[in-house]
Amino acid sequence: MIFFDAHAHVYPEYGMDLFFSSLLAEANRRAPDASCIAAAVMLRSFQHSLADVFASAGKCEEWSLDPPVATGAPWTASKRDGAQILLFPARQVAAAERLELLGYFGEALVPDGLPLKETARRLADSGFSVALAWGRGKWLFKRAKIVADFLRDPAMSAFAPFVCDCALRPWFWPEPLFTLARKRGFRIISGSDPLPGKGNERNAGHKAMLLDAPPACSADDLLQALTASASSTK
Repeated sequence: MIFFDAHAHVYPEYGMDLFFSSLLAEANRRAPDASCIAAAVMLRSFQHSLADVFASAGKCEEWSLDPPVATGAPWTASKRDGAQILLFPARQVAAAERLELLGYFGEALVPDGLPLKETARRLADSGFSVALAWGRGKWLFKRAKIVADFLRDPAMSAFAPFVCDCALRPWFWPEPLFTLARKRGFRIISGSDPLPGKGNERNAGHKAMLLDAPPACSADDLLQALTASASSTK
């Protein structure tokens, strides 16, 4: 089983040793029997590739970073004691309605500011597997109707088959739109979504999934596992 954070971020102010160690600690606490740890690192409009992100991030002393060895393979963060974390590129795009979509797995640039449904199409056309992201306050009031319309649109379940929950949503906060998403056939996935700001890298891995995938997994392996029903939130 793989411990997978489906909504991670690396911001320029993050300490990379702290980010990786926090993700490792959460995985060890929440899923001590997991055979592998992985995360989808979301690129924003100002971040063109994981190589650029890691080049501009703080230096690692406890961890080392190795680039992908083949197409679809992840970056690998390795600790001196043998611990490893697989890092897959993904993209977060803000739509005109101030809702956000996540694209797995790739680095193609899709601009912010397009209408929500057009953004989903553009991400899918660029080769991403797409998720509608939950956001604090973004699924309420007027935007709740936009989310519901998106979830009810049969075309959108084809372009964007996932809905991503995150650690920022309190566990006791009822969310009827998740019920609607399940009824409409969307898969619910989970990630931590740590915020910008020094110190927030400690929140990596605070919400994640256990997936039935091989330890040396590729992007295709993870996508197949996300699509399968045998996954659980941690």
